[in-house]
Amino acid sequence: MDKIVEFISQKEFYQTLITIGLGYLIYLLVVNVIHVIINKGKDEFEKNRRVTVLNLFENIVKWLSWFFIIVVILNIFGVNTTSLIASLGIAGVVVGLALQDTVKDLIGGISIIYGNYFVVGDTVEYKGFMGTVIDMNLRATKIQKFTGEVLIVANKNIEEIINLSQKKATHLIKIPTSYEEPKEKVEVAIARILVKARNLKPVSVVDYLGIEEFGESCIYYAIRVTCRQDKRWDIKREVLGIIKEEYDNCNIKIPYNQIEIRKGKDIK
Repeated sequence: MDKIVEFISQKEFYQTLITIGLGYLIYLLVVNVIHVIINKGKDEFEKNRRVTVLNLFENIVKWLSWFFIIVVILNIFGVNTTSLIASLGIAGVVVGLALQDTVKDLIGGISIIYGNYFVVGDTVEYKGFMGTVIDMNLRATKIQKFTGEVLIVANKNIEEIINLSQKKATHLIKIPTSYEEPKEKVEVAIARILVKARNLKPVSVVDYLGIEEFGESCIYYAIRVTCRQDKRWDIKREVLGIIKEEYDNCNIKIPYNQIEIRKGKDIK
């Protein structure tokens, strides 16, 4: 008990506590400043980019804070940190040579963030695997497919990833319509469809293109819908629902194949 009291009463103990407390306060201060500086984006892309950059900076600040706290504490207890840091530098070179792939991943992660190649929430494609970026750090990126599978890609392979979110998605929707329906009647229904489709979020452009094709049993009228990549399938389903609703309201037939079965006479 006396030894514990003696240890607590030493100045090194109090200096260590003060160092840890100050280091933590400085960490919180720097992180808050980073949040204030970075949290200025207004659109969805900037919002996603902020999440990625904040995660990166918070990790960097955290490890730097712990590094300086440990160095100061070692100095308090009389350890020669100058020679220790020099030794760590030499060891770092050796480890770096042994872990070249890891270093490439780290450099790739920094390049992704500062090059705006993609951010958390973007839709990307990697060797035929298409999905949403759900997490990324300095070593790897996690991509979740729309069916739930998750692919982990090393950041050194960023040149093989295709970002689909930095441009708008465009759907060409061909509406099958009976030949018997007058063109004027169909275009009235399509005009109503366009009005409703333009109110969908986040649709940016909806155009009527005219007659696209003469099919074997129907005429195809075409509309073009442009929207955000991450919402393209949701928007397409909603537009198809609007088409069906308006065609029903206007009594316009959508042709479909029918099979007629006739029972013949029994063969004896």
